[in-house]
Amino acid sequence: MDLATALRSRGGTARRRDLLKAGVSAWTLRRAVERGEVDAPARGVLALPQASAALTEAYRHGGIIACVSAAPFHRLWQLHDVPEFHLACGNGLERPGVVLHRSLSRPPLSGLPVAALADVLLHALRCRPAAESLVMVQCAVVRGELDRGLPPAAAAGEQERAGARSPGLRRP
Repeated sequence: MDLATALRSRGGTARRRDLLKAGVSAWTLRRAVERGEVDAPARGVLALPQASAALTEAYRHGGIIACVSAAPFHRLWQLHDVPEFHLACGNGLERPGVVLHRSLSRPPLSGLPVAALADVLLHALRCRPAAESLVMVQCAVVRGELDRGLPPAAAAGEQERAGARSPGLRRP
C-alpha cells in the first residue's frame, strides 16, 4: 500500500507502527519525512499536511478523541464549538489544554483514535451541561444511531454522582 493512501484511509494521520503493519516500508516512511511529503508531529506519528489537527493531537497525546471533541467525527449536532480538547487516556497523566476522560466501554472507531458513539454520548452527559449533551443525544436518537446496548453502569454511575453532589439526596 502506498503511504498517501494509507494515511488518507486513517484521516491523514497515523502511528508509524500502524503504517508498517499496513505494508508501508520503513524506508518509504523515512523518505517521505525527509522530502517533506509528510510531517512527523511527534515521535512515531506521521501526518499529511492537510490532516485533521484533532487526530494528530490525539496520537501525539496517546489518547482517543472523546466527548464533545469527537462529536464532529460522528456528525453530531452541537450548540457551539467547545475550546477544550477532550481525550480518553488510560494512564490519567495530566496534559496541558486537555480534558481527560479515563474510560471507554467500547472499542474506538476502526482505524481512527475516536471514541465510539456510545462513549461519546456518555462522556458528554457526564462532562457537559445538560443542554449541550442532550442536543448530541437527540441527534443520535433522531438518526436511529443509538443502540439499546449502553452499559447499565453508566446510568447508575450518573445517579450516584448526582446524589453525591446534592446534599438532600441519600444513596439507598
